[in-house]
Amino acid sequence: MVRLLLLLFLAVSTVSAEGLVLEIRHARSHEVHFHAPVEPDDEITLAWIHSVELTPWMETYQVQIDGTLVLTQTRFFSYGAGVPHQSGNCSVNGGQVVCTGFDLQLDFLQWIHSFDAEYHVLLNQRILLDRDDLPHHEPLRLSIQSR
Repeated sequence: MVRLLLLLFLAVSTVSAEGLVLEIRHARSHEVHFHAPVEPDDEITLAWIHSVELTPWMETYQVQIDGTLVLTQTRFFSYGAGVPHQSGNCSVNGGQVVCTGFDLQLDFLQWIHSFDAEYHVLLNQRILLDRDDLPHHEPLRLSIQSR
């Protein structure tokens, strides 16, 4: 029995030691531009300036234990074309529209990185990557990998 418990402990320790890694790769060449350890329930926010309205937009995702990302919140200042309106609960807070309650789980996020749009990646509300930390006008993919 003690031997079984020891083996179980070692197996669980090995899995948790490997953990999860946030990885940003070029969407076509697959070159890795960034990686950092993350934990289940960490929040990753992709923030940028909307190209038409020229106002901040933020999408926050929660890291799941299986490496998927669940959209938990969007924040923006103007509600118009392209804004999802069929799901979620929206309210106005401090001049921002805040939407929560989405039923959206993703394997990755993908965008064309632009210095002009001032993209930022935040981890648990702290800036992880600034606009100049990733290549300009390149397709990028953010995903969670097991290590």
